[in-house]
Amino acid sequence: MKRNLRGVAKLNRSQGRRQQSAVEGATESESQEWMTREEMRIWLNVSIRTVANFMVDGTLPFYKRGAVVRFNRAECAAALRKFRHKSRWDTSAGEEEGL
Repeated sequence: MKRNLRGVAKLNRSQGRRQQSAVEGATESESQEWMTREEMRIWLNVSIRTVANFMVDGTLPFYKRGAVVRFNRAECAAALRKFRHKSRWDTSAGEEEGL
């Protein structure tokens, strides 16, 4: 019985790491990383309904086969970069002024 409980604890720890990496964003294997709706929700810090709205209006590219929906992290990151607004204090040359 203890053997099974250890396996469950180990599984829960690995799932926690997977969710943590979804939140922080991995750069090494970003192009190969596939995310579920729940992982995308955590990564974007929005509701599951907002993820569904982004899918419907074309904001987020996704792949669907039957009921299974997956997002490619690199494609979604590139799609979301289009919506980034620069601050008026950002310099075009990348130089920092002041401090």
